[in-house]
Amino acid sequence: MADYLLEFKNISKVFGGVVALDDVSFGIEKGKITGLVGENGAGKSTLIKICDGVHQPTKGQLIWAGEPVNINSPAAAKKLGISVVHQDIPVCDNLTVAENIFLGPKIPGKNIFADRKYMEQKTLKLFSELNVEIDPGKLVKRCTTGEKQLILIAKAMSKKAKLILMDEPTTALSPNEVTILYKVLNKLKKEGVSIVFISHRLEEVQKLSDRICVLKDGQYVGDLTKKEANEDIICQMMVGRDVRISQEYKENFSTEEEIFTVEGLQNKEYGLENISFALNKGEVLGIFGLRGAGRTEMARSLIGDFESTAAKIKIADKTVEIKSPKDAFANGIGYLPEDRDELGLLDNMDIVENMCITDIDQLTNMGFLQKRKMRKIAEEYQDKLDIKLSSIYQNINELSGGNQQKVLLAKWLILNPKVLILDEPTKGIDVGTKSEIRKLIIELTKNNMSIIVISSEMIELMSIADRMLVMSEGKLTADLSREEFDEELIMKKAVTELSI
Repeated sequence: MADYLLEFKNISKVFGGVVALDDVSFGIEKGKITGLVGENGAGKSTLIKICDGVHQPTKGQLIWAGEPVNINSPAAAKKLGISVVHQDIPVCDNLTVAENIFLGPKIPGKNIFADRKYMEQKTLKLFSELNVEIDPGKLVKRCTTGEKQLILIAKAMSKKAKLILMDEPTTALSPNEVTILYKVLNKLKKEGVSIVFISHRLEEVQKLSDRICVLKDGQYVGDLTKKEANEDIICQMMVGRDVRISQEYKENFSTEEEIFTVEGLQNKEYGLENISFALNKGEVLGIFGLRGAGRTEMARSLIGDFESTAAKIKIADKTVEIKSPKDAFANGIGYLPEDRDELGLLDNMDIVENMCITDIDQLTNMGFLQKRKMRKIAEEYQDKLDIKLSSIYQNINELSGGNQQKVLLAKWLILNPKVLILDEPTKGIDVGTKSEIRKLIIELTKNNMSIIVISSEMIELMSIADRMLVMSEGKLTADLSREEFDEELIMKKAVTELSI
């Protein structure tokens, strides 16, 4: 029988009716590296947050070292010896390396004065044990991403961590930093530390892990030993669906006329390399990739929100220069962002204002808003998109996520753009509204609108896309026609190793 440090017994977690985890049971072995894989939305992050005390399970029991335990806060997790290294690295850039490692309620020192010499000596000792070299007095803002990851691991070791959970730790690392991280993790394993390693990069999961556990749609599918695991088997377990394409897709309305072409898009800051593709008139072009692939960064570079270099962009046969979102909109490109709260909605404003903001110049006469015209437009699109509301003057924050998304769609449809880029258009909305939006996308292409749909839901893209681009680590790894759509092939292209 396996010697487990942490066991999940029938763990379920429900958020407002949405089941994130469903009766999950498996264990984390002592002194081993356990790989945890699954598609976006499989439940990996929820499981980590339960381990870290951020969420408590709706049902089920955690077993720690053979005893039932209630991890009701991050402090309780740390007390047990659980440490999490998140993908978004939580460090204080204005502090030194040593100060970050000892940052907490009990900083070494006397009275109100921190003992920096002691902290730096202890930090050197920790780094020596990990066989890495980082100056303890260096400001963290001057550290590389890889060094920041190692700082958090050293911090975990300073707290005598018994279990370290790592969420996509290599996404932003250079090949050399990845090699150093591998060595550190294997050294920790030899010293008896248990590690959970979450990554979309299947090659590195196979390379590092003693055992690979798979989640799919909130459920535990099973596990594989190092000898059993290969990319084909892991992909099959992660995807695990018999239904290939939903019935929502009906007909291809695209033509052979290229309406939007991109050649040689580069963005070194976000790791984008030589992005080139074409979008045809009336086409739905899907873009699939796992977290960190660079999909959103590419979209925001295309509309001039992120600075890019070496890109040649054409709308129809006309070369255009896009240096800002305003340039993109002026050239007929609309963009619905992934984060509607931060980048899409006009917070605390009404539905009419949110809907009409993109066409505000045409809705202004001698400095005055044409409110009657705005109301008529809002009512028209409320009816077209079946937006559920009590009044078009209702505050946008009072609508459900799905209805907010419809309002954001309406604000671009008002302009009748030539190209519409939709980044995760069905993210965080209910199943019924998802289906409505997918049908709307198909309907729009009947009128020759050309649409790019970025999504981490592979089946969704397969149901509506005429063609699909796959991204991995800032590069396009596949350009597939509808006839070539295959879940395992797409997943393999999405986890293609480009830097390791």
